[in-house]
Amino acid sequence: MVNDGFALEQFKTIYGHMFEKIEIRTDGDGQSIIVACYTKPRMKLDWVRGQFCRRKVRLVRTGNGQEAQATVKPQTA
Repeated sequence: MVNDGFALEQFKTIYGHMFEKIEIRTDGDGQSIIVACYTKPRMKLDWVRGQFCRRKVRLVRTGNGQEAQATVKPQTA
């Protein structure tokens, strides 16, 4: 298996134009996963494989979100 740095550079070479931030993280089992953040609203999740260099790939949508509205309980008399 290739090291994390090489896998990250290869992923960035192939898919880097689609994402704002790409990094390698460790999941709860100690396995390395590739986490890629995107903001494009029409991004199709099947454009990127679920595994790359024997590492799981997780896609996370960031930004362009709608701001939260304050919740107000109705007054009952």
